[in-house]
Amino acid sequence: MRKVIVLLASLLFITVSVASVAAPAKNGGVKVGVLDVGKVLQESPQVKAAVDKLKAKFKARQDKIAASQKTLADNEAKLKRDRAVLKQSELDDLQMKIMDGRRQLKNMQEEYMQAARLAQNQVMRATLKKVDSIVKSIAAKEHYDLILQRDNVAYASSKINITPEVIKRLKNK
Repeated sequence: MRKVIVLLASLLFITVSVASVAAPAKNGGVKVGVLDVGKVLQESPQVKAAVDKLKAKFKARQDKIAASQKTLADNEAKLKRDRAVLKQSELDDLQMKIMDGRRQLKNMQEEYMQAARLAQNQVMRATLKKVDSIVKSIAAKEHYDLILQRDNVAYASSKINITPEVIKRLKNK
């Protein structure tokens, strides 16, 4: 119950604070804007192009992993199916082959994930740098004092949403 009261008090405080900050904007006070970074990234042509480029770059690795998975599955199926008719030496060889295949597959998948994460992070950093530059440009041109991320705001009027302008400028770059 105490947590609910604290939460409601916090929300009331934030609402009053935002209202008091946004209200003076009409009187030449603080001008506030809101940006939906997720939407910007979804609609960014740079991100779409980078995703396509990354897919092409990592396609060979994905294909190699898929081939390894198929080979491993085939060997496991052979072991299950032919266990009773294989000689002990053949059985041991097949089991060793399966263990090696699992280890190699796991290593390939881990390396792939690390490389893909690194490439994605590089793309995101570059795109967010462009977005930051655009937001600063809009803030300077239109005299914004504060621009908040949409994810951190409970409510924002569409009048203070600068997301469409940022997307428009990204598409023009």
